[in-house]
Amino acid sequence: MTKTKISFIAFFFSLFSFPALAQLSIENFVRGGIDDSEKLLHAYLNPYVTGLSQNFSAGWYNTANSHGTLGFDLTITTNVALVPLEERTFNIANLGLTNLVAKDPNITEGQTAAGSKDKLPVVLQVPDPLNPNQKINVTEFNFPGGTNISFVPFPTIKASIGIIKETELMLRYVPQIELGSDGKFGLWGVGIKHGLKQYIPILKRVPLWHFAIMAAYTRMDASNALNLAPETSGIVYAEHSLSDYTDQKAELMVSNLTSSLIASVNLPVLCVYAGVGYSAVNSNLKLKGDYPLTSIEGTDNTHADKGVSPGDKIVVRLTDPIDLKYESLSGMNATLGLRVKLMLVTFHIDFTQGKYSTATAGIGISFR
Repeated sequence: MTKTKISFIAFFFSLFSFPALAQLSIENFVRGGIDDSEKLLHAYLNPYVTGLSQNFSAGWYNTANSHGTLGFDLTITTNVALVPLEERTFNIANLGLTNLVAKDPNITEGQTAAGSKDKLPVVLQVPDPLNPNQKINVTEFNFPGGTNISFVPFPTIKASIGIIKETELMLRYVPQIELGSDGKFGLWGVGIKHGLKQYIPILKRVPLWHFAIMAAYTRMDASNALNLAPETSGIVYAEHSLSDYTDQKAELMVSNLTSSLIASVNLPVLCVYAGVGYSAVNSNLKLKGDYPLTSIEGTDNTHADKGVSPGDKIVVRLTDPIDLKYESLSGMNATLGLRVKLMLVTFHIDFTQGKYSTATAGIGISFR
């Protein structure tokens, strides 16, 4: 099979200068069939999808004090989600795969995209059409290793403006970027923060302290062209020619709806802030287009008119084989941070604990 490389995981991260993420091979994901491919892709990409979703929850605020009417800030923020050690590998034997098994049953640990570059030898097995009680090996290959990068960065620009009654509108945005002729990337987010102290008489008399509630939504859409060619070695018949596999594309969508209760102590220069909240995450990975799959001719011998016999190796076409949703990413989070304000310039750092730990740092200008 022609070596197929993908920058799908990497192409949007490469915007943030991480070239080591590029050139990850994905041909082995589709070779196991639809069910196995979805399970493998879920396990392999889970740390980066989770990291992105955690990043989208962070960086929305650095104080509970809302802007006054027409007050504003413009802040450049970078969030970095840290992938835990246990999320950098997976056990292929625990995925419930149908056709793919480890070549050595004693070596079943595979690397996720955030893991090491070690590859796992695997075997594609299917039932023997001449003896259904046994399986035969169709092909052997190495499951790809990871990137050795165990963190997920997310830089963004956020703008906020005060309207009325301690209400603040927030926006984060990355315009759609064309990545050559192969892909594109875009991100946007919108949020609102509202002061609560005005509604609680006893708190109105407490100096320095501020309380607010915040809700925000972020969505990222990314896509990249793929190039998976059919296998040729030992193939008796291929249903389609190489030109039939030129429409392959990977698409990733990650969205995050987050809400938080925020408190802060605002001194003339320093601000200590904390928040607790909940994030609802929706993510979807699709492989669109036509993809070649090496298989074995069955006893129905549907390709007999092509000179194919049961048990011969053939190549069939899979159309739009993957539509994968990442679940169980929603959950609680808590943030603790510190902001320094020197005249109109602000610097802030904070730490958010959710599914993953996320560190945030930012610099901005603020006029209240």
